[in-house]
Formats: sequence, structure tokens, C-alpha cells
Amino acid sequence: MSDCNAVARVAHVVATTEALADPVEDGLMLMNASTERYYRLDPVGARLWHELVERGDSFDVVVNRLVSEFAVNREVAARDLGKFVEELRDLGFVSLVPGPVASA
Repeated sequence: MSDCNAVARVAHVVATTEALADPVEDGLMLMNASTERYYRLDPVGARLWHELVERGDSFDVVVNRLVSEFAVNREVAARDLGKFVEELRDLGFVSLVPGPVASA
């Protein structure tokens, strides 16, 4: 059973060591190297991946950005982003970590 509140409580979303990402026309192709399963993100999903995983923005920062850019309230933005992150976690592409992410 999913728990969007658990996702909302984390500080950062990081790619797993099994996650491979490659930009494609109109989105991003993800592959889980251990399961050899592919998953395609549309342009919105690719943007969220970039903000959460590549740039390391916190869940809260991305929710605030969604609220400020789109006609959506905070609860809806947090719920929908939480579902997106949970799906990526369930597919083995990301892990949820508390606290700041060390920059490379």
C-alpha cells in the first residue's frame, strides 16, 4: 500500500545504482539495470526527475515550485508528486533519503 505522506516527509529523492537515465525526444528513458525493465517519462516526468534527482531539489521545494507555476493547490501538488516518486521507488529507480544530499 502506498504512503504519500512518507514520501512528503523525506528531504530528497536519489537515483538507485540500478537506475540508468537517457534523454529521448519528448522525455526521458529510464532502465533498471538489475531487472532490465524500461520506463519512459513524458516531458513533465522528465522535468520532475531533473529537479528531484539530477539537481537534488527537495520534495518540498519541487511542490512549492509546482504550486507557484500551475493552478494547483499544495495538497494536490504534494499528493501527485508523491505518487510519481512512489512509482519510481516501486520500480527501483529511486530511494528516499532524509537530510541534504551531498553535491558532487
